[in-house]
Amino acid sequence: VHYYGLNFNQGIAFSDLAILWSYQQLAKKVKNFKFDDYYEIRTQVINEAVNNFKKSSLSGLFDGKIGTIWLIYEFGEIDRAVELFTTHFIEI
Repeated sequence: VHYYGLNFNQGIAFSDLAILWSYQQLAKKVKNFKFDDYYEIRTQVINEAVNNFKKSSLSGLFDGKIGTIWLIYEFGEIDRAVELFTTHFIEI
């Protein structure tokens, strides 16, 4: 996952959400991992991604809105993912 220096922060390959999702997958394998701080950061990053959703002109899985929606869904924020998808369906 690499995106710093690019003008967008969406999708599986180019977003903070993707980094956090990767981190979560690794953390699940570590015994006694404390998720408290992680959940707080994740909530902030999800909120930022949702707030900046309209700014992205890319719709792809790896570099755009579809990837962001998928990640939000994978984080268990199903209602938010569905809302984003239905609201932005035409443009994506």
